[in-house]
Amino acid sequence: MTGEKGMARVKLYKPDGHFDCVVATPHAFAQNMLGLDVATDSAGRVYVLEPGSRQVRIFERAKGAK
Repeated sequence: MTGEKGMARVKLYKPDGHFDCVVATPHAFAQNMLGLDVATDSAGRVYVLEPGSRQVRIFERAKGAK
């Protein structure tokens, strides 16, 4: 998983290093939000800290999505 520094976007990668999916695009965050911190839990949810707004956004895979 990566939280990009130049653009507010979060991507997920498979354990072998291949790209899996985009978790969140810039539209999911406040305008001009950079420097996101990311973490996951055992259920696969992705937690993203928006430092400027002091919020934690939680993303999870849609039901039925692979």
